[in-house]
Amino acid sequence: TGIYTLAGGVLNIAAQAPREGISYGLGTGSFYFGKGTLNTTALAIDLENTHGGNFSPGGDDQIGTTRLMPDRTGAQLTKDKGVTYDAARTYTQAKSSSFTVNIASAKEYDRLIWKTPGGNAKVILKDGAAFKIVCLKKYRPSSAGKFDIIEADQLIIEGKLSLEGPDASGFSYEVIDGEILRLKYGR
Repeated sequence: TGIYTLAGGVLNIAAQAPREGISYGLGTGSFYFGKGTLNTTALAIDLENTHGGNFSPGGDDQIGTTRLMPDRTGAQLTKDKGVTYDAARTYTQAKSSSFTVNIASAKEYDRLIWKTPGGNAKVILKDGAAFKIVCLKKYRPSSAGKFDIIEADQLIIEGKLSLEGPDASGFSYEVIDGEILRLKYGR
């Protein structure tokens, strides 16, 4: 029944598959993402990045991928109780919050993979949601650089995203098939 509040600093969680990283588990606990930076390789919860936090899959100056994992404990608990388990999960990001994208090469960059076997995982990006672009190791993308930073069952963008950070100049974004958020460099 506990509540974990990230109100500042950095929370690093290096969970190796098939571990869930952050999950609801057996109880009725919750995770409140306020200020601070969240760096995790895995999640099995809905995540609201709407209170000024920074989501950074690899952490500061590192490359990483965050994956939505099945909440095996929650699924087993609901099965034991004879109720239907709801595996749908949502990542929501608002204007007041950010997502740091570290890029080290054409193939090494931060990613969020938000998919479920049932195809019911959503990423919702509100108007003004910020993406901080940081190129590592003095990397400069080619004029046709493409970086698929979010892959989701369903990607919803409610307005215009904000590309910020020391290396944001020259970048734009596009949505592919309502499932992929791609950063593009150059033309």
